[in-house]
Amino acid sequence: GKKQKKNSGIFKLTTTSHRIEAKAPGYNTELQRVIPTSKRTKNIFFDLDKTTPKPGAATVAASVQPASSTPSFQKIETPSMVSLGPGVFTMGASRREPGRRANEGRHQVEITRPFLLCTHEVTNGEFHRFQPGHKAGNIGGQSLDTDNLPVVKVSWQDAARYCNWLSRQEGLAPFYREQGATLVPVKPATSGYRLPFEAEWEFAARKVARTRPGSYPWDGRFPPPAHHGNYADESARTLLPVVIRGYYDGFPVLAPVRNFPRNMAGLFDMGGNVSEWCHDFYSPVTAPMSGRAVDPAGPASGKYHVYRGSSWRDGAITELRISYRGYANTAKDSLGFRVARYK
Repeated sequence: GKKQKKNSGIFKLTTTSHRIEAKAPGYNTELQRVIPTSKRTKNIFFDLDKTTPKPGAATVAASVQPASSTPSFQKIETPSMVSLGPGVFTMGASRREPGRRANEGRHQVEITRPFLLCTHEVTNGEFHRFQPGHKAGNIGGQSLDTDNLPVVKVSWQDAARYCNWLSRQEGLAPFYREQGATLVPVKPATSGYRLPFEAEWEFAARKVARTRPGSYPWDGRFPPPAHHGNYADESARTLLPVVIRGYYDGFPVLAPVRNFPRNMAGLFDMGGNVSEWCHDFYSPVTAPMSGRAVDPAGPASGKYHVYRGSSWRDGAITELRISYRGYANTAKDSLGFRVARYK
């Protein structure tokens, strides 16, 4: 409950919920909520966005206060985004890839329009500003509603509505409009917040530093390296039917966002923690009849939407691969989202 000295680097906290803020002149303040444990050191990363064209050198000061039980946000801050594209990449998986499913046809994709993708999955704290009454409950005594955890039990429709709400907060034209029981893109497309297209998500997830070709969001084969991400680990053995033997990430259920290393694109949790809704309606076939797919956006309609990426529930080869494609039409306790938009 006391302010820390500038550049102190390391400080000790009680094992209760704390709010940590990083501030610097010329940069947006960033807030994270953490619950320290007595058994290990926790690394906390901040990636501050510039607020002025010439911010100059800045010194970050962290202040620590006990967290209250309700969000205490006073203003909407622009999400931390990274710029990606244009580019060409191979989407899907080879028929010989272990764990491959029939809906992962391998094909070339070209993304012609640059886009922005949020560095982290939308948190409870962020989503509660839009929908204060949202509750995800708990699993095995672990709350799913802590502010710095990724929001879960959100339908695709509510994820899209959050994108529109966020656009309005920033004075951007919404990307979606209501149509019956779902939402569809406005035409022509705006630069408002939206869910990433499935091809954009895989393009971003494949930004992994590799020593050889690979199938996972890490360099190498299965299992993942130590502390790579929040997968079905040994700490979840009493909760899940399948866990990764000998792997320990310290989180039996959800983990705070930004808790594990980012990929080469600067994105956190592109593998593990929660699977993520994408914009596209689901189709078992994604590859064109011939040539490469250019800016694919999925079918015009459908019963299900695509989600990508593994979650804290996943411990098998199939689901942990980058090319794994899931689909759903209901909310899940392992399914969240991150926002994107055109530049």
